[in-house]
Amino acid sequence: MEKMEKSLKEELLKNLGSGIKLILILISAFLFFAAMISIASAGQVRHIANSSRLINRGRYLVENVGKCADCHTPRDRFGRLIKSKWLEGTVLNLKPIHPVPGWAGKTPDIAGLPHGWTQKDMIKFLTTGINIKGKFARPPMPGYRLTKEDAIAVTDYLLSLKNLSSKK
Repeated sequence: MEKMEKSLKEELLKNLGSGIKLILILISAFLFFAAMISIASAGQVRHIANSSRLINRGRYLVENVGKCADCHTPRDRFGRLIKSKWLEGTVLNLKPIHPVPGWAGKTPDIAGLPHGWTQKDMIKFLTTGINIKGKFARPPMPGYRLTKEDAIAVTDYLLSLKNLSSKK
């Protein structure tokens, strides 16, 4: 009987050791995959902890400094910006006095970022003036040279508009 108890204890300890090994393997796998996700998402420029501050900074830059709505938001028949179509792109209402090669006839929808653009694309555009086709934007779009921090803030603000846009 004593031999049987000893054998049973050894078997329990052996199984307990296997269970602990399994738990350690699962924890290791979890940490590995968490690290891989972190590395994979490092390419995306999202700053969740500062999101509210960045969005507010981006809103300020878009609305008060860049005045992006002047060209990227349609107007009603009285010339007022149509808030329900905020930054959704429109036919450009202004023309140069003298012909300007490449003058754009309409502006893209930038609420949520232009179609096909990533966060990195927008940040590059706002810091270098070079678009996803490797060219400068067509006039009258200025070739902005924002700091990376300001470009991130503007991008975060534009992305925050994605769910508000009536077309998206």
